[in-house]
Amino acid sequence: METNINNKDLEFRKVFAKRLRKLRLEKDLTLKELSSAMLLKYEIEISYGSIANYERAHRIPDLRLLSCFAEYFDVSSDYLLGIVEIRNAKLLQTTIFDNENKPHELKIAVDKDSDLANMPLKDVIKLVKELQVLGIDFNSIK
Repeated sequence: METNINNKDLEFRKVFAKRLRKLRLEKDLTLKELSSAMLLKYEIEISYGSIANYERAHRIPDLRLLSCFAEYFDVSSDYLLGIVEIRNAKLLQTTIFDNENKPHELKIAVDKDSDLANMPLKDVIKLVKELQVLGIDFNSIK
């Protein structure tokens, strides 16, 4: 493993490694089978040894391969990268203004198949604000 990686980058790699392995095992695939699937579906030659290195957090894939992994496993790249906890998230984002008219960026990850993903953004923002008044963290709701 590279020795010049800082702790934050290493944690990022570990999250990716854990999620890639979990998704592969959920499909009951060996490393060789995943390697073959990448070649057949995306015409990407990647050795099973390279995939093993991703799963051990020794390396990270390039963006094209990351995108292929996400599509193949039907998850978002953000999920694979550990940015969101929802496998197939839709990111809703906007700027809201507080009582002092200061802008705040609001980002909410919701399951793309949920009712929230299809609600108008203004209604989602209203819901988030109502939850804040009640002292409930929107991200804690399942």
